[in-house]
Amino acid sequence: MAFSQIVNLVILVVKIILVSLVVFNSVFASLGIITLIVSMIYPWVALGICGLVILYSINPVASMNRVVRQLG
Repeated sequence: MAFSQIVNLVILVVKIILVSLVVFNSVFASLGIITLIVSMIYPWVALGICGLVILYSINPVASMNRVVRQLG
């Protein structure tokens, strides 16, 4: 891959991330796009990013509150 192609790819990725932040107003949308692009080259890194997103979105307090409401 030539240097100019890499630069064009980086510019495209930045544009897609900015559009996703504006349209979806979400960091998770831009992380998903980054993960999709990274998975084409390094699938294990993309899997790690997905794992981090899942760990980041876990909220044990809210989960416990739901369980307590269902039990009580």
